[in-house]
Amino acid sequence: DNLKREGVLFGISVTYTRDNIDTVTDEKFIEYFVNKGAIFGWYFMFMPVGKDPILDLVPTPEQRVYAGDKVAELREKYPIFLGDFWNDGPAAGGCLAGGRQYLHILNSGNVEPCVFAHFSKDNIKGKTFLEVANSPFFKAIRGKFPYNNNANLRRPCMIIDNPEVLRDVVKEYDVDPGHTHSESIVHDPEVVKWVNNYAEEFKNLVDPRWEREINDPNNRWYKEGAEYKRLFRFHEDNKDKTKTTVEAGGNDSSGIPEDKVMV
Repeated sequence: DNLKREGVLFGISVTYTRDNIDTVTDEKFIEYFVNKGAIFGWYFMFMPVGKDPILDLVPTPEQRVYAGDKVAELREKYPIFLGDFWNDGPAAGGCLAGGRQYLHILNSGNVEPCVFAHFSKDNIKGKTFLEVANSPFFKAIRGKFPYNNNANLRRPCMIIDNPEVLRDVVKEYDVDPGHTHSESIVHDPEVVKWVNNYAEEFKNLVDPRWEREINDPNNRWYKEGAEYKRLFRFHEDNKDKTKTTVEAGGNDSSGIPEDKVMV
């Protein structure tokens, strides 16, 4: 109310779980915040990261699809921009992490590929931004994009949809966990098994839908096929090239130019 009274633009951030998904996707929930003056809202799925993650709170694959469809419905009906961080992967062009369009800097200066992927190899206090963004660790993540064989942007995440991506790069570059117990997502046998099963179930659920969408003449992805392919062209065109940074002496920082990196 105070923000609305003072004319400040504001929005909401929603974490949906297996237990609250019906509540936070209900029209009355959005109507309440629209009436309060919110102009945008981000929906984030509960993720199985950190110490002793509560796996039973992660939305089921079916619930996740439901949430994406409901968010799309609600943003069409109400005067508020709503985005789903995972289900709107196609609109964002897939995973943004690892310096592709985004990275996460902690107050300690440690730099993580994503706010949900708590692994850090470099610190911004000892290196330039471009050096960190073009580290072997981050370049390896970008090099694996779009993470799956059919480039399904409906399962964009390297943590929960394509978990082998995060595990492989963390292992290859011997990356330290950014927080205590954050390594469980790649090392804890119980969590790893659960994530593998989740990823397979979600794949089986959304791959057929993705194939229908990109092959349907009435669908956006069919109509904008050239743009869809352009999403991946930058990496393909530049993976074997190098770029000299502004640093004296010129370091090899191939993989991403200055205007392609965004915190």
